[in-house]
Amino acid sequence: MTKQITGQNFRFTLLTDRLLRIEYQVDGQFTDEVTQTVINRDFAQPEWQVMTNQAGFALQIETAAFHLYYRGGEFNGVNLFIDTKYNYQTHFSRWHFGDSDPEILVALFGLLTM
Repeated sequence: MTKQITGQNFRFTLLTDRLLRIEYQVDGQFTDEVTQTVINRDFAQPEWQVMTNQAGFALQIETAAFHLYYRGGEFNGVNLFIDTKYNYQTHFSRWHFGDSDPEILVALFGLLTM
């Protein structure tokens, strides 16, 4: 069993404390099938904390590895971003929705696959 947070148009599914599925559907209809990337979802259940309507964010999700911030609305680089924890660098510790810079992905990937 995975942990999900679902709103009218969004769904966040925590697979582990480092692996998160992010979905947004204008019609609010989500497909409940596994993805090719993660077929076997027999993971240990992550510890997490969910905060709603705090500090200007509609939703925050925090695990041992990351802190997600979501302001609401259709996902974009301003209203959805994730800070990695214990990534003590000057750069590349924050991912914004839509980021495709390989250096950011490599820096985050290195932390997220530990």
